[in-house]
Amino acid sequence: MSDTMTLNDVQQLRRTLLDRGYKPVPVFSIDYHFCNSPGKQPEGKAWNEMAKAGHLPALSTKAMNTGILCDGLRVVDVDVDDPDAAREITHLARDFLGTAPERYRGNSARRTIVYRAAEGEPRKRSVTSATIRNQDGKPAKVEVLGQGQQFVAYGFHPSGAELLWSEPSLGEVVVQDLPTVSEAEITDFLEAAGRVIGASHEQGQDLHHAAASSSPITYTLQGAEEEEIAELLTYVDPDLPYDEWVQILAAIHDATGGSGSGLAMADEWSSRGRKYKNNREMAQKWKSFGKRSGITSATIADYARRGGADLSDIAIRHRGMPAPSWYDPVEAKKIADAILKSAMNKIAAASAAEDDVHNEEDDEDLGGAHDHFDLPETLMRPGGVVQDLTDWICEWTGEPVRIHALGAALVIVGALVGRKVYTQKRPTCTALYIGAVAPSGMGKQHPQNAIKLVLDEIMGSGRGHTGWNVSLPAIAMALMDNASKVMVADEFADKLVGIRHKNASTSQSAISEGLRSLWGTNIGSYTPDVSITRGDVKIHRPNMSFYGSATIRDFTRSLVSKDVTSGLLNRFLILPRFDQVEHGADPEGIMTLPASLRQRLQWLYNCLPDPLQATMAVRGDGFPHNPVMVPMNAEAAAMDEENKAEQKRFMRGADDDPTLSLYGRYAEQIKRVALITACGRNPEDLSRAVLDASAMKFARELVTYSLSQFVLMVRRDMVENQVEANRAAVLNLIRARKEITRSELLRRIRHISARDLKDAIQLLQEAHCIIEARAPTRTNSALVYRYLRG
Repeated sequence: MSDTMTLNDVQQLRRTLLDRGYKPVPVFSIDYHFCNSPGKQPEGKAWNEMAKAGHLPALSTKAMNTGILCDGLRVVDVDVDDPDAAREITHLARDFLGTAPERYRGNSARRTIVYRAAEGEPRKRSVTSATIRNQDGKPAKVEVLGQGQQFVAYGFHPSGAELLWSEPSLGEVVVQDLPTVSEAEITDFLEAAGRVIGASHEQGQDLHHAAASSSPITYTLQGAEEEEIAELLTYVDPDLPYDEWVQILAAIHDATGGSGSGLAMADEWSSRGRKYKNNREMAQKWKSFGKRSGITSATIADYARRGGADLSDIAIRHRGMPAPSWYDPVEAKKIADAILKSAMNKIAAASAAEDDVHNEEDDEDLGGAHDHFDLPETLMRPGGVVQDLTDWICEWTGEPVRIHALGAALVIVGALVGRKVYTQKRPTCTALYIGAVAPSGMGKQHPQNAIKLVLDEIMGSGRGHTGWNVSLPAIAMALMDNASKVMVADEFADKLVGIRHKNASTSQSAISEGLRSLWGTNIGSYTPDVSITRGDVKIHRPNMSFYGSATIRDFTRSLVSKDVTSGLLNRFLILPRFDQVEHGADPEGIMTLPASLRQRLQWLYNCLPDPLQATMAVRGDGFPHNPVMVPMNAEAAAMDEENKAEQKRFMRGADDDPTLSLYGRYAEQIKRVALITACGRNPEDLSRAVLDASAMKFARELVTYSLSQFVLMVRRDMVENQVEANRAAVLNLIRARKEITRSELLRRIRHISARDLKDAIQLLQEAHCIIEARAPTRTNSALVYRYLRG
């Protein structure tokens, strides 16, 4: 199509589409401004009914664009402006659903791909990003259009760009020759696409509605934007019985205050139905409602929920608020998973008692070795502010994981005294890299929240912590603002995989080297190896700690040998929790820092003995006062020498067993934990802090436990490279389940991209480790993978 297309050309195009089995729809041209959405809105009120009947649309110069009715089709609409994300999702559609006609335009990364439904006329489904915004400010999303909808196939986009097609174009393919896709395949695709754009869950599926339908209606649309109301109406059938149709009109009237735009919205919704006659009847009914119709706006939400709307997702996206608490499918799933995992733990324990053979199916999330054990709580009581913080963090959750709370307390105190203190004999600082790992559903987010809360209160909002910085320049800029800081990262296993990914940028790949350098820069200065916008930057005496959380499964499956031998992971203290925590009573109220504890933390942050009473400079390009040396008594010094000797012994064995290289910072890790502990015992006056035997003993027990458990994890799960890591993860899961559907595999393997997952499956099939088959289901059949060997 071109801008010189005549009415006869448009007529011939639509006739061709009709002959090939499509149902063309006339759409207003982009230069026709007497409609709500030029270039996208169908012409006429009965366009849906006319298209379904297979009529050739009447010609009109005001409607030169041509749409296609989606009934019986599955039209993938990649509504994502980010080029990389749009490209990956397009590849996912080809991988999961097959190659089909693709519509595109020259000024956008968005794509529309047309498939045929395997059965019936399914309705729209979609996933919406919680993090990525399009150029218009709206969330990025991926939709699969269906019954009752249309998409513009030929003509011009409102931006002026012509709509183009890949070869062959849609008009060259008969409907029956389009690739057919099942709803199970759509589910697999949307789950994978959702991971690309950071969607929490799918919208539009008809799940759990029976359980929710008997609940009281508490969702209100009073004061809501019309965009939210319009989205809810897309889930409401306009061909309801007359009485219910009137109720929806009254609800729209209530939600919009009876405004003219509300009437237009009601008319547009109603016109989608087969029963629609004209807007005269609509206007008369609208006037009859008055100010008190007796029907509230909640009726719209109730009907939308029955039609498949995810009220939580819609409310949060439009208003930043949750939907009613009477039904939350995400929370319901968490509860179910927790119950299942508790049962798996009991099975694993019984299996271990019977014999010494490891059962991966039962023990999958427990790290996979019977040598794993949790550190006794009696060994996690260092005294002082560190212990007080640990106790406080545990008190404010129904699922206290003490070892994670302890890790959070250590990085908090380490950040507050950072740049103020150092140890004698090879001076070191208080920066720690903590990795908190546990089975899923174990409250790993709570210690992260505690870190942010404390540092915000003591250092000022946002000064003491940062999220995962996506590049080395971003880390440098964060430290320029405050050189003593904690980087807090959820799902940090995925972050570690990302910085070594083949598609990572230079500044992303440099993060690994940056983290290694920052950990070892104590008293001197640090200059990033990559240029940044402010030119050369030198950060004096940086003290950046790290606290990240991940599930045990995701963390161990992300390990490759390069990670272990590169010198990055031996700077980490991996603090695991293997057993489930019994859920206790949740505390009431909002988590708050006790006044006495706050005061002691403020002393740590602000106070030094004379003549250093003034608050130290915090900016990385500033020069803080000379730090205070924390002395080490004779007994502690002897223990330090023992730790160094033990480290050398481990490193001598690293030639034969590379996992022992994780002990490469053993002695210094102990000294750093002991230094933080000693400072936390003397918050009122750091000059009184002494690194004594008790601080060293606590630190040695914690670090030794951490490294021993880490080595066990690595020995079991480490592979040579990421390809092998992906292959091992997929094989372990299929072997544990004996047989698994593709959709279940995708749900379980969330840290692997769809393309890498496809490659891993192909490698396993070629090695005759698994086979692909189809298994009967209650209604049809499902693609499954069966374990053979390996």
